Amino acid sequence: MTHDDDENRDKSDEDDEQFENLWMNWSSRRRCESAHRKDHLENFKKKFNKS
Repeated sequence: MTHDDDENRDKSDEDDEQFENLWMNWSSRRRCESAHRKDHLENFKKKFNKS
C-alpha cells in the first residue's frame, strides 16, 4: 500500500463525516420547518374560523 492510498482513505472518511453532518443539519432543519408550518396552519384555521 502506497502513501497516496493512505491519504485518499483519510480524505474519503472526512467526506463521509461532512456528509453526515450536513444530513443531520438538513433533517433537523426540515423537522423544525414542518413543525413550524403546522403551527401556522393551526393559527390560520383558528383565525379563519373566527371570522
